Amino acid sequence: MNPRTPPAFVLACLLLASRAAAAPGLDAPVPIGAYLNGAFPTSPPGTATGWTTENAFPALTFVDPLWLTPVPGTSDLLLVGKNGQIWRFPNNPSVSQAEVVPVLDWVSKTQSSEDQGFYSLVFHPGFGTPGSPGENSVFVCYNHKPALAGADSNHSYWRVSRFTWLPATGTIDPLSESVLIHQYDRCRWHNGGAMFFDNQGFLNITVGDGGDSSEGGGLTGPDGSLSRTQTLTKGLFSGIFRIDVDNDPAKSHPIRRQPTSPVNTLATASGWPASFTQGYGIPNDNPWQDPAGGLLEEYIVLGLRSPHTAHLDSAANEIWVGDVGEGAREEMSRLVIGDNAQQGYREGTVTGPGGQASPPLGTDTPPAIDYPRSVGTCIIGGMRYRGAKWDSLLGGRLLFGDHVRGRIWSADVDGSGTPEMVLLTEGFPTGSKAGLANFCTDEAGEIYLMCVNGTNQPGGTIRKLAPAGVSSEPPQFLSQTGLFTDLATLSPAPGLIPYDVANPLWSDGAAKFRWIAVPNDGIHDSAAEKIGFDEEGAWTFPPGTVLVKHFEIATDERNPSLVKRLETRFLVCTDGGGKYGVTYKWNEAGTDAELLSTGFGEDYTITRSDGSTTVRNWDYPSRSDCLLCHNANAGQALGVRTAPMRMEHFYPSTGRTADQIETFHALGMFDRALTPEEIANLTPARALDDQTAPIEHRVRSYLDSNCAHCHQPGGTVEAFDARLGTPLHLQGLVNAAIQGHYVLEGGSYLKPGHPDLSAVEVRLMNVGNGDAMPPLAKNAPDIAAIDLVASYINGLDDAEFQTTPSPVARYVRLTALSEVNGNPWTSVAEFTVLDGDGTAIPVSEVGVADFDSEETGAEAAPATHANDGDPTTIWHTSWAGAVDPPPPHHLTLDLGAPREVGGYTYIPRQNSANGRIKDYQVDASEDGVSWTPMDAGTWGNDTVAKTWSGWVGVRKTRCSIAGPSGTVGGNFDVTVVFDQDVTDFTPSDIAVTGGSVVALRGSGYYYEATIAPAASAVTVGVPEDAAGAETAGSFASGTLAVDFVDTVGPVASFVGAPAGVVSGPFTLGIEFTEEPVGFSAASLSALHASLSALAGSGTRYDVV
Repeated sequence: MNPRTPPAFVLACLLLASRAAAAPGLDAPVPIGAYLNGAFPTSPPGTATGWTTENAFPALTFVDPLWLTPVPGTSDLLLVGKNGQIWRFPNNPSVSQAEVVPVLDWVSKTQSSEDQGFYSLVFHPGFGTPGSPGENSVFVCYNHKPALAGADSNHSYWRVSRFTWLPATGTIDPLSESVLIHQYDRCRWHNGGAMFFDNQGFLNITVGDGGDSSEGGGLTGPDGSLSRTQTLTKGLFSGIFRIDVDNDPAKSHPIRRQPTSPVNTLATASGWPASFTQGYGIPNDNPWQDPAGGLLEEYIVLGLRSPHTAHLDSAANEIWVGDVGEGAREEMSRLVIGDNAQQGYREGTVTGPGGQASPPLGTDTPPAIDYPRSVGTCIIGGMRYRGAKWDSLLGGRLLFGDHVRGRIWSADVDGSGTPEMVLLTEGFPTGSKAGLANFCTDEAGEIYLMCVNGTNQPGGTIRKLAPAGVSSEPPQFLSQTGLFTDLATLSPAPGLIPYDVANPLWSDGAAKFRWIAVPNDGIHDSAAEKIGFDEEGAWTFPPGTVLVKHFEIATDERNPSLVKRLETRFLVCTDGGGKYGVTYKWNEAGTDAELLSTGFGEDYTITRSDGSTTVRNWDYPSRSDCLLCHNANAGQALGVRTAPMRMEHFYPSTGRTADQIETFHALGMFDRALTPEEIANLTPARALDDQTAPIEHRVRSYLDSNCAHCHQPGGTVEAFDARLGTPLHLQGLVNAAIQGHYVLEGGSYLKPGHPDLSAVEVRLMNVGNGDAMPPLAKNAPDIAAIDLVASYINGLDDAEFQTTPSPVARYVRLTALSEVNGNPWTSVAEFTVLDGDGTAIPVSEVGVADFDSEETGAEAAPATHANDGDPTTIWHTSWAGAVDPPPPHHLTLDLGAPREVGGYTYIPRQNSANGRIKDYQVDASEDGVSWTPMDAGTWGNDTVAKTWSGWVGVRKTRCSIAGPSGTVGGNFDVTVVFDQDVTDFTPSDIAVTGGSVVALRGSGYYYEATIAPAASAVTVGVPEDAAGAETAGSFASGTLAVDFVDTVGPVASFVGAPAGVVSGPFTLGIEFTEEPVGFSAASLSALHASLSALAGSGTRYDVV
């Protein structure tokens, strides 16, 4: 080749279908300022209500604060923790944690789970009065954990007990319990537990319907919860009970009838005592009396489902009850003696699933206020404000709220008609079983709001109402945000990057368009301009990042171009990983959109293909609604993470289609560099309609995007793990028992061969009720997803999921034989037991049975911290005394009942080496007497979690394959997925006829292979036992068959190009993927150079 001036040159190989190297979708970052060039505030905007909440005692935190009451005769407040701890402290906003006094530790005897625990404590009306029968008496309601075989969160006793207060110490005598009501409880749900003394001095207690246990046939079964709602002859369920704890013969008479127990199907049921009542009298003016003993005369109100909160308004002598609904309505009821709150045959203002008693019982009393599940899903009620501080604004008004939505309302209930719900605030903290738990008062009648931080979790606080501070609002109109340069065409402003996700969250079929603005000055070269990349978890975004999602929907099936613009949502990322969401509602003309401060629903009309019309509803989210899905555990953005973004997208500004991860990486947007191999091995989500991916992976991708923000460890609902990064066998989906209040008799989350018994499928089909999933803003079913999930379930073979059984144990004991630095202490951040399938047993189902030592001083580190789900807290053996007990130290966990055990996870103390275990031993026992060794050895001095899974049941790994169908014209990709991670899968494990494997990428359970066809008929499959040697091998995948018709021309690549600047003739090699036909010097062209020679044949040529 003879060079010309200038010496640079371009050589073009004019071959049909030659392949250029893949380019990113965008060439360079475009500068854009934080918070969309300053259009949005740096902190969450407020609400227009003028109210917010604040921490009433900023220095205090507790485990599950559920009930607060003043200690009579003192300035102290007493606090009940749902986990079974009771404390008192001075009613002073500046009180310190050191001033908190433990009053009673009843943790080991309290059955605590999602809806269970220690509910309330009330002081006798005569408390502190010398000579009064209740001078030193307190009364409690809690779920008792019996020391009986089979005891767990679904098998316990609901109790009301009297305890003795010790005035000298201001504590409760733990040996003084006198049980009044001992009711067998067969389900963790609907336990009520609110208590108060009425104006006549009688103790009132609420209890729910006992929950929908499968042992009783579920909701409508012969011994189900509905069978206990409209009767006075069974157990003490579904009502308010009124008893005389003083047994005053002038006011009450002896108990005439004992309650019956729900059916107990435990194999050990014979050892469980029957329900009983004792030690109190029946008030003579209770409404249902029967001298012959035919009725449970404790009832004064019946027909309640889950009355978690209830308060007496002494001024009006009326009871206000918040009753959590079945699936349609949440209820606030004003009740008096003799009322029937209608649970069973009514749910709020709609018809219920059950029937009314014949003859009817009591006075039919509909709720004073009810609201649909679109407004809230767990009512927390409520009391009338009788304090002085806010009397001019709230005096006499009813205050109530919603645990899930974080909303608090007030209502004027003195007038006639249905009271109006007035929103006070919707920013109350929410999370995984975290949020508003009760309304309580001090002696002055000022309101305190109990805020739990999960189940058995520290970090709970006590909050109070406060005036809202001044907060900046986003622009009033979308046109003022600078998002679009042209609203008519939705042309984004410079710096906004379009993106898409493989499986969008279902939004009633609306079309969605997405953009992201990551602040930068033209180059992402600082931490304030980079995304925190994570292969499987949530990405973190620099403050000022703004994500945009625009919604519109086709309104005429005959003309898809006719669309209604609905809303444009913004998710704004703030300091410290925070975020807030706002939305703009488009006007009818579609010319602009206006900022919303609250959420609401709106009807719109769809014209069908036959010309008929139908009306649908669209839910515009409130600002707090945004945070239900974008919750703390889910991270900042839901879809902008690795798996959903690992797909190609079209970039209009360059006209290129490229992989989104590669594009973000090429722009320097990530906080670390990724190699091409790393990117290629990332597991992508796959779309529902992508038939080149196995159906299992498409379904799991859909569940990841639509369910995982709540259904994951630490999520709002931990029942299963919907994250795509978790292999199927660890997700707790297939044949897994349904947890929570939802009951599907004989069902599981995914039941092979039975879509009708698979809760995931059934709840996908539901719309507009409490069974619908996802639960928020769903007004139309996702038919494509419903059909695909049904097809997937029908194709599952139950036999393939059967594992070898794991050993059974109820108790697991960790023994620390020595400490890493030779100290006498032991500390543990977390010790978690694995189920037989290798999943962690939820902390709500585990208790501490035994330990040899714990620190109870100023820096208390109780044994319960070892299994509280929080690795920042620790169990520490005693160290503050004169003599520290030496090892060995032990901790024994109680799993509630014998169950299969697969192993354990130990997390060492994270903030210090003090107490970390060196030499250890772990044992298991079915009865707490005979022990079987599980594991023993030595751990290093580090913070890394240690998992042993030697007892986990094993089975063959399931394998599936998918790829193109019909005819291919050249190399093609197939996708292979396993339902467990495998580490020994290689190209040689893929059986190919009529071709070969030329590339394999992926890891864990997901792989993609490139197949080069060499014959007209090609088959691809994975034979039995090709992988999974670390378990029990693998099942065969099935076979993919395609026909090969060569339509792809030879692809050329240059080899041996000289480096740098050339100054004379040089040789350049050209290699083809297959032998070209008719290739000659005329096929080549050169820029700034001339061709002098071409030599070669077959697939290799040299040009000079």
